[in-house]
Amino acid sequence: MRPVTLLILTTWLAAAGVEAQTYNETIVVTADRTEVRKDESAAAIVVLTRRDLDRLPVRNLAEALRYAAGIDVLFASGSGSKPIVASHGYFGGGEVETVKLIVDGVPAGDAETTLVDWRGVAASEIERIEIVRGAGSPVWGDAAIGGVVQVFTRRPESRNEGEVAATLGTSSERGISASYRGPFARFGLAPALRVDDAGGWRDHSNETRRAGSLSATSEHWRVTLGGNAVERDDPGPLPLAVADRDSRLSDDLYRFDHESTTRQRAAATVVHFTGGLLFNGTFSAERRSTELLRSLLLAPGFGDSALRSVDSTAGSASGVVSAPWQLAGKAAESRAGIDVARAVLTSDYFAVTADGDRGTRQSSTDAARTTAGLFVSQDWHPLAGLRISVALRRDAIRDRGQEERSAWSPRLGVSAARGSWSAWAHVARAFRTATLDQLFDARAFPDFGGGSLTISNPALEPERSRGIEGGVSRAASSWRLDAAAYQTRVTNEIDFDPATFRYRNIGSSRHRGADVALSGTGRHLDWSFAWSWIQAESLAPGEEGRQLKNIPRHSARASVSASLPFDVRGTLAASLRRGRWLDDDNRVPLDDVLTADLGLRRDAGPVRVDLDVLNLFDARFHELGFVLPDFRGGSAPYVYPAGGRLARLVLGWNF
Repeated sequence: MRPVTLLILTTWLAAAGVEAQTYNETIVVTADRTEVRKDESAAAIVVLTRRDLDRLPVRNLAEALRYAAGIDVLFASGSGSKPIVASHGYFGGGEVETVKLIVDGVPAGDAETTLVDWRGVAASEIERIEIVRGAGSPVWGDAAIGGVVQVFTRRPESRNEGEVAATLGTSSERGISASYRGPFARFGLAPALRVDDAGGWRDHSNETRRAGSLSATSEHWRVTLGGNAVERDDPGPLPLAVADRDSRLSDDLYRFDHESTTRQRAAATVVHFTGGLLFNGTFSAERRSTELLRSLLLAPGFGDSALRSVDSTAGSASGVVSAPWQLAGKAAESRAGIDVARAVLTSDYFAVTADGDRGTRQSSTDAARTTAGLFVSQDWHPLAGLRISVALRRDAIRDRGQEERSAWSPRLGVSAARGSWSAWAHVARAFRTATLDQLFDARAFPDFGGGSLTISNPALEPERSRGIEGGVSRAASSWRLDAAAYQTRVTNEIDFDPATFRYRNIGSSRHRGADVALSGTGRHLDWSFAWSWIQAESLAPGEEGRQLKNIPRHSARASVSASLPFDVRGTLAASLRRGRWLDDDNRVPLDDVLTADLGLRRDAGPVRVDLDVLNLFDARFHELGFVLPDFRGGSAPYVYPAGGRLARLVLGWNF
């Protein structure tokens, strides 16, 4: 079966769901940092439940997010590069994050880059995922300009339960995991261990991961201790012509590129209700050590390699107080909150010898960032089914040796629900502060004149956006429809400027688009279809209408999950991306991408058997790329190839 036939088939099956009684149930979300019915929230929200994760061929958070409407995930598995998550046309390119990750109330991200380990959360440990597309700064602050992903991990139940699972797959993939959840003394206990190894699709793309955690939970508090260690080779980009011939290769320039990272984390959450007030508090601390040997292309065929050593410590604390009351005799709720965080890091750069070993120290940087955010929000229900929400947040960011940078992020939203229909709209502002690397990174590059230069820029101002979004939903007994549209303008955009070879606030852009998602469920069949249109364009004179590089103009995904003979549950999914370019001038196109995934699962008492085949038809394509000017006045396109077919078998034992 050809992939295009598969996409048509899954879309056709989307019209054949049989009746069930689930889609008109109440869904509660926490996008506003309080519990709100999904049909009362004034935002584009996607929820993936434990049931969704059980039926989909996913093994980590990155793979799960591919099934969220309006979210684009690159390098989810199998290709040797770190995953990149994009929403509404905001694309960090693997250098920064534009979508913020929150795990059990704790923000994630490296101190110097905000980058997130999207594969670091195992799907087996997740209870629910909430994705908010669009501006999240009025509630969550910095780095939430494109959206917010909240992950809620599984908590112990009143009974003992555990699982041991082993994974074996192509590309030398193998792993083992063990977890337990259950009561212990007066609280619940949840230890988990995970070991994963993968040879990767490409040459020089091995990845090894070791992770462990221990959580203790009661009705009013939760404490989690954890840590992980990651060893990862980086195969780097390839010239487009080379990648088209053999996408498994790795350029010799990157033969030593490698990352070694260890982390230790501690987090605590407290929930307390007294005198009509609900208090939520979250506290976290993290210590990280990273050695990263990274090579960067400066011109076609010419690169620079350096070894970086980073030691960082970070801590955060958050508190939110909520109070219900009456306004003009109608239900209302007020909230106020504070988020504070501090990160300190030491970074040293070393030369790299001809054998890939550490050479002499070239530069050293000590950096620190303190952030504080205060927000207030107000909800009011003046009429039955009508909710008006207002939020205002002020963030202050102070970096060592710099003046304070600040941003205001307001939002006004309204939602209305009547019967099975609901509608919402909001206007909001958001921002993203330059990362510590963009401001202070001391890596020196040759200037081709006998000296050196750095690409960081301490004068960078925060990137800001303002926009409007709206949508409608309908939840029937066996199906659900969600549609949304948005338009956002971004100013003071932070990007690398090849003309000056440094980061700059280089201009403004406009992001507009629409998302449509249709899903349903039945006794023997679950199905979904999602389509997104994005037009992300620079507003510089003469560049209007050109799509920003690596952002697909159109994307679609369809999936069907059905009960098969012999008590097997099967899931078939197809995805399409088209309208992508390697450059902002839209001169070098990226081929359209059509892929399919297959998942089969059988439960036989305490034993579970899963067979996943990702990229079922072994489609060859490139996830992203860039264009470099050559020495003859022309240009040279480079790409990061995607992984080929990946098959894996998982054997699990539940006890």
